[in-house]
Formats: sequence, C-alpha cells, structure tokens
Amino acid sequence: MNALNRPFDEVALFGTCGANTTWRQPFISELRKRGIDYYDPSLFPFFDPMPRELLIKRYEQELFKLDVAERVLRTFVITDETAGKISLGELSHVLHIHEDSRPLIAYVAPTPSRHISERDAAVSKRFRDQVRAHLDEFKGSENVHTVDSVDEALSTTLTLCSPPAENVQ
Repeated sequence: MNALNRPFDEVALFGTCGANTTWRQPFISELRKRGIDYYDPSLFPFFDPMPRELLIKRYEQELFKLDVAERVLRTFVITDETAGKISLGELSHVLHIHEDSRPLIAYVAPTPSRHISERDAAVSKRFRDQVRAHLDEFKGSENVHTVDSVDEALSTTLTLCSPPAENVQ
C-alpha cells in the first residue's frame, strides 16, 4: 500500500476517446477530489500529427499502463459514441494477456451510436459482442469487474481506490 493506504497509485482511464466524449470528466473530478492520480490517454490523441519520437513515447507510456504497471487500476469505459475499435482491442488484449490477474473495471456499451456508418456499426457490434462474451467468462473474478453503466464504472473505481475500511481512522 502507498502512504495513504490506497490499493492503487493511479487509475488509467482507458476507453472511448474523441473530441466530443465527456465520460472522463466526472471520473477526473472525483479522482482529483480524493487526491488520486490518473492517466488520461485522450490527452494525446492517436490521430493528431505528432513527431515520431513523441508518438513512440506515448505508445510506450500507454503499453506500460496496460501491461506492466502493478499498482494501476485499469478502468475501461467504451461508450456508444464511436465504433470503439482501438479501445475494444486494448480491452481484449488485457483480458487475453493477463486474464484476471490484474484489476480492471469494464463497461462496454452493447451497441454503437446511430451516428456511425452502417458498416462500421456492424463491425463494432460484432466486436463488442465478442468482448462482452469474454468479459462474461470472468464473472465472479476478484479482479475483473464488469459493470452496466458509466456511473457504475465510476462508483466501482472510487470504491476500489478507497483505503480498506480497517485502515481508515
């Protein structure tokens, strides 16, 4: 445990990115109030032109948070706002590599928005169904928390980041 008896040093807010997505804002607000560090990959959009060196550093940082960091709570919120191909791929990767050995919270909206092309929506729906089925395999796991809404992802994140009750004074 860290100095504040928290089980995690940081929360990585993986999931839907995009210019209009707002799901991270209440997470960031609540984490800041509690003095919990967070990683927001949307601060470094994949699609912005950036120097090769910076892009490599960004990928290295994200891969570290996904695969290596021990005391990072991985929260995945994949909304219906985009096709979610990158986020679904990241979540699938983490589930396949680590199974249930690393704590994570996952919300995957069952269908993409109607604002996505019909072709992209069909691909996204199939991928979402596959990832959701894989998440179902971890029901009852101590480390994989599948939730049914963005609000539940936030409350579960805050609960898991709280110090154990016996350590609270």
